Amino acid sequence: MSSLEKRSEGRVSLLLLLFFLSGVAALIYEVLWLKELGILFGVTAYAAATTLAVFFLGLSFGSLVWGRRTEHDPNPLRTYGYLEIGIAVSALLYFLLSTLYLRLYPSLFATFADHAAIFLAVKVVMAAGVLGLPAFFMGGTLPVMGQYLTRRSDELGRVVTALYAINTFGAALGALAAGFYLPLVVGFRRSYLIAIGLNLLIAAVAIWWSRTEPAEPAVRPASSTVEDTPSETSKEGVSIRPALLWMLAFASGFLALALEVLWTRMFAQVLQNSVYTFAVILTVFLTSLALGSAVANLLCRTKLAPTEVLPGLLIVAGLLVATTPWIFYRFTSGLEFVAAGKGWSGYVMAVFASTSAVLLVPGVAIGTVFPYLMKLAENQKTRDPKTSVGHTIGRLASINTFAAIVGSLAAGFVMLDAFGLWSSLRLIGALYLFLALMLSFKLEGRRRWLISSLALIGLVVVGWVLNYERFGLVSLDSSANEELVDLREGAHGTVAVIRRGEDLRLKVNNSYLLGTSLSTPNLRLQSWIPLVLHPEPRSVFFLGMGTGITAGGALDFPVESIVVTELNPDVVAASRRFFGPFANGLFEDPRVEILEVDGRNHLTGSPQAYDVIIADIFLTYRAGTGSLFTREHFETVRSRLAPGGLFAQWLPMFELSRAEFGIISRTMLEVFPQVTLWRRGFSPRFPIFALVGQMEVGPLDFKMLDRNLENLRARTSISDDLWLWNIPMAAYAGNLTASRSLFDSSAIATDDRPSIEYLSARTNRENWGAGKATALAWANLGVLCQEVLEGCLPANDPYLVGSPESARNQVAAGLELYHGETLRRLGRESEARPHFERYRKLVESQLESSNSNP
Repeated sequence: MSSLEKRSEGRVSLLLLLFFLSGVAALIYEVLWLKELGILFGVTAYAAATTLAVFFLGLSFGSLVWGRRTEHDPNPLRTYGYLEIGIAVSALLYFLLSTLYLRLYPSLFATFADHAAIFLAVKVVMAAGVLGLPAFFMGGTLPVMGQYLTRRSDELGRVVTALYAINTFGAALGALAAGFYLPLVVGFRRSYLIAIGLNLLIAAVAIWWSRTEPAEPAVRPASSTVEDTPSETSKEGVSIRPALLWMLAFASGFLALALEVLWTRMFAQVLQNSVYTFAVILTVFLTSLALGSAVANLLCRTKLAPTEVLPGLLIVAGLLVATTPWIFYRFTSGLEFVAAGKGWSGYVMAVFASTSAVLLVPGVAIGTVFPYLMKLAENQKTRDPKTSVGHTIGRLASINTFAAIVGSLAAGFVMLDAFGLWSSLRLIGALYLFLALMLSFKLEGRRRWLISSLALIGLVVVGWVLNYERFGLVSLDSSANEELVDLREGAHGTVAVIRRGEDLRLKVNNSYLLGTSLSTPNLRLQSWIPLVLHPEPRSVFFLGMGTGITAGGALDFPVESIVVTELNPDVVAASRRFFGPFANGLFEDPRVEILEVDGRNHLTGSPQAYDVIIADIFLTYRAGTGSLFTREHFETVRSRLAPGGLFAQWLPMFELSRAEFGIISRTMLEVFPQVTLWRRGFSPRFPIFALVGQMEVGPLDFKMLDRNLENLRARTSISDDLWLWNIPMAAYAGNLTASRSLFDSSAIATDDRPSIEYLSARTNRENWGAGKATALAWANLGVLCQEVLEGCLPANDPYLVGSPESARNQVAAGLELYHGETLRRLGRESEARPHFERYRKLVESQLESSNSNP
């Protein structure tokens, strides 16, 4: 009778449910930690790697320590309950330590900012303080529960594979809940408390039941109640040495996590890359690992020899992994976006379908390998007779988890740079096949030749038959004669420079257009508009760089210093090399400092104050951008403004619905006493607007504005017919402070609830499926601007007090021009004509003195 069968069916089922819930809680923690520590440490690949490394290191150490403690543990179920309490209590320390870290960060920044390696080490120590202890307790749950449920040493494989499957299925559910629902519905802190509550519930049940458990010695090979017969021993095949077993545990962890990194990068080329898509990929990956554990459990119940089964599993895994680029490339029709044109629900279903079609079967194959090692560990010749079952589980899990750290770091920071995505996947497939070939030499006779031949054939197929050289990482539009000029693959993403005729374009991950050379005038406007509103801008900070053209626009002013921050070092390198001629000397001017850092993180730590802070256009649905629209971030920006300073946040209105715009506006209004709305131009298809926040409430100085514009026009080479020179107040779209009642019902975005990236991802897909039905573009934006202007008419606007009549006319003219452009581009010329006539009448005097006609 098996160990699971010896206890009541209901009790075992409930214990498995507890272990399932433990997996749910663990992934809620992991997802939230990655998000929250990204805010503390910076939303960079290095910060994410630090967080994961500390988390997995804690798991590894916990597996080893608690597995060893099972040697003398008479009541593992009680210990398991205490571990769950340990997770909950230590997780609560996060609130204390994160608050302490925020208070200490300016001092730490001042001390270590110039020493990147030391500062990274400090962050590792801080991350260990937050994550280390709960991860340490988490690491002990598998070996301790495995020790409790395993009552015969020959059941090690069967019990542990079942536990591994159950726990990983729970982890998949936790990843889905934390990625899709919990942060938006209840916020990060309450989500965190839900996970803590799950741990405490699990602990209470486990400890209560442990009171009825008799003390029992730890299970060891010598205590097996079934003696091995000669026939049974022969079916086990040839035994392997412990060192080889540990090496296989290391290899499986290394390769599995390297694949997670590489597959995530692969799908980043064709997905929206929001919080939801990353949650889908993680959920599918964990589900495949759980199914792999279930397959391993079935194999453990057969009479097949483990030393013959494992090489076969490795061969299958290697071939399937090596073919994922081919399947992916064909499934996406050569890097076309998944579910283009579909709405939100259709998009989510398509993402689940595509990731499952490409990853699920290979994921099951690689997910079978590590759990099946437990079957090999049953053989007494591979274990110390004095070692308990829990110790064996803990040692294998510890090695596997530590290897996962190495694998994820190697894939993200070495393999992508050295080999590229496709070759890295081929290499991983080849390594699985090489392991199978190595194990084949432990066999004898025909079995050795069969397994070794299959492994060698697989290596030939992967190395020479499968050809990925023609697979690109950028989708080029042949109808527009696009050609690839430069491609860089690194830890932060894939950066490409594309030529379309005379236009150079900079793209990240095959989809995100950071700027083009032909859009130089518009990109410069993103600097000019905020800077002409300041009496004397001397110091400027740019949060985000892109091509560098926008930041270069600041050099058209007599500034003394410019600080530019950019997350992706490959973007900086590509822009420096190809967009330098369009960036107005940005990359050569000694007044400019370009930092490859997280801009929010830098502002949090640096005490420097700036006259103007300009935040670039961020695609609001992208994972990680939500933290750039929260009250805490805006408060940090406010604290870094010099007296009289202003902050401009540029927004892609075509990616926002009324709800998201309301949240961003309400949040800025909570922080800045005066917020005004400005437009970059009059395009109804891709409108770009800025929220400009100021600490000093007061009217615009029009003499200063005219002086700045006159000086700017003298210093720049931009065409004389630019509309800004003669009708600058047409850029002004209204006073949000005076019209704030429009946003009273909107929520406030916070770090605890960074709702923008969650809501905007849905809006973006709904607009795909409904022809921009909700986006603030075309007529929708015109309605909003009309409401803002009517909420505070130019004649009554306190920001326009003392302005000449011509300035107030320009404000009204800007709205008329937008209405006219919208109707004209929709083919409704007769309806557009009255708007254009009113526009010309309002700015007649300015148009007579210039050829300006935007």
